[in-house]
Amino acid sequence: MTREDAYYLKHLLMSGFRGDYEEELNGYLEAEEPISDIALKLAFLGSDTEKAIYELGCYCSEEPFDEDAACHKLRLFLKKAYHSHEMTKDEVVHTMYRFALQHEDIFSTDSDVWHSMYILHDYYDLAEMGVISSDSFDQGFLDFLNDGILVCDEKMTAGVWSRRIL
Repeated sequence: MTREDAYYLKHLLMSGFRGDYEEELNGYLEAEEPISDIALKLAFLGSDTEKAIYELGCYCSEEPFDEDAACHKLRLFLKKAYHSHEMTKDEVVHTMYRFALQHEDIFSTDSDVWHSMYILHDYYDLAEMGVISSDSFDQGFLDFLNDGILVCDEKMTAGVWSRRIL
């Protein structure tokens, strides 16, 4: 199990996706040869979510890793949930936001991937209020969810000022 995988699993647990975490962990236990120390440690923890989050955090802090790759795995998790109708657009947007807030350095990171997960929540609210076009939001949301195309502020807000009369 890579540290990117561990960071991904940590986010699943922290967001309440215990069943998905267990399914992913079982996949590692079946596929790894030999089984990694972290996967084995997690298997023996059983249903102790707090301890699992702690162990995953410790494992991730041992060495640098690609946080954008972990974010990519989270995006694919949400893409699958959205297109299989397990989650609505509203649930996906709010879960992305929760994932982003759980990122240790969300307000100091230079990662455009994490920024996209975070900012989509704000754009969703603006689209719901009619400040920006729902079509613009939907296109940006699907571009990011499906293909990892980063959220472009200019694209999302195109025409906002021309539509608003003060």
